[in-house]
Amino acid sequence: TTNDGGENWVLLDGENIPDPLDGEMGWTSTCDAIDNTAWFGTNEGRVYRSQDKGLTWEVFTTGEPNVSRLSFSDENNGIALCQVFNETTGALTSWKLLRTTDGGETWDDTGVESEYLSDVCAVPGKPGMLVGFKISQTLGDNFSAYSLDYGTTWNMLDDSTQYTSVKFYNEHVGYAGGFNWDENSGGMYKWPGLNVGSGPYFTSIPVLEITEYEEYSYEITAVDPEELELTISASDIPSWLNVTDNGDGTATLNGTAPAIDQESETFNVTLVADNGEETGEQSFVITVNTSNQAPEFTSE
Repeated sequence: TTNDGGENWVLLDGENIPDPLDGEMGWTSTCDAIDNTAWFGTNEGRVYRSQDKGLTWEVFTTGEPNVSRLSFSDENNGIALCQVFNETTGALTSWKLLRTTDGGETWDDTGVESEYLSDVCAVPGKPGMLVGFKISQTLGDNFSAYSLDYGTTWNMLDDSTQYTSVKFYNEHVGYAGGFNWDENSGGMYKWPGLNVGSGPYFTSIPVLEITEYEEYSYEITAVDPEELELTISASDIPSWLNVTDNGDGTATLNGTAPAIDQESETFNVTLVADNGEETGEQSFVITVNTSNQAPEFTSE
């Protein structure tokens, strides 16, 4: 650690940081810091966290085999991009985008489609806002996109530009790196700011998984940039769910998960926030799992 801007460093006492697993290591740039809190990810899918500027550490597991990107918007809300590549061919073999709301102690799947993004950044000071991109050797498959509801829904920013990394300081200042095509094009790209228009958008995170017969409940929040009154409803909803609009930009989606005759079943939901002139949507898929678990032997 350092307390003089990096001029001098003191080796951390081993008692102040959990031991690594066999073969475990941290990746270059797979780290982030907000105020006094710092995090770094490892090749064993774990996240180390310090809440005192690196003096002491604790470690938590994501449940994934690797953490390739960590990014936080504040001390509680962040995302982890978990990618695994074949060491021989370079082919992507595993991909998952996770989010945390408790500073990295627990992690949940965002439900984002596999391999959707190559890199993603949580915007500091703007919980729920993510900016990411997909890089491909095929020019038309490259794109960048943003989300305002923790990755549940995404909006395209541009396409056909190969970005290689993205980092934000706040919602107004951000940069993306790219290839230099010549002395006048490519290289660094500066964020011009996000014009979300006057339409409403959702800011809450839906519950994506539940067991049959359990009570489902999702507390919905939406925002209108013009501060117009919002009506929240659903344009696509299974029969076992109901939307209750509270009339203040919030609503509740609840119901009892139905019995299913297979291991799991999925249900599509599309919510609509309407200000009388424009609408915003949030679409997601709820997975209902069976409560009938396979028996297990307990004897040796």
